[in-house]
Amino acid sequence: MAFSSPYSLIRTVVFGPSELEVNGPEDLVGKRVGVARGTTVEIDLDRTAPEGTEIVRFDDDATSVVALGAGQIDLLATGDHRFAVLNERFPGKFETKYDLNLFYLGLGMRRGDADWQHWVDTWVFLNHQNGTLGGIYKKWVGDDMPQIPSF
Repeated sequence: MAFSSPYSLIRTVVFGPSELEVNGPEDLVGKRVGVARGTTVEIDLDRTAPEGTEIVRFDDDATSVVALGAGQIDLLATGDHRFAVLNERFPGKFETKYDLNLFYLGLGMRRGDADWQHWVDTWVFLNHQNGTLGGIYKKWVGDDMPQIPSF
């Protein structure tokens, strides 16, 4: 399997109420932080949350988003694309507090097909340059796409 140059990324982040001061993992002590069980976000949160953080595990992202909106948890660790949902339902109430991790997204393709990989990489490069991919990211995530590697 081969992969194209990254066309986008998913940031895993911690979200919370705008008025709550949280700048990094050290500020999680004494807070209830929701996360979807069995995800890479849970692994990153477990790895970085200091002792004294109450991690509340949910069966899926939808339930964790509802829990944050209902005030059942103080913060939510999830993918940054969830912010658009939160901001639509609760305009101005929540904000990204800090990043947990970055996952670059590339297209998978059959190894050894150099012409196809070159075509896809060229398409990705040109659509980064002309703003198409950044526009799609902003539409669905609600934020400008961070700089991603270009090869």
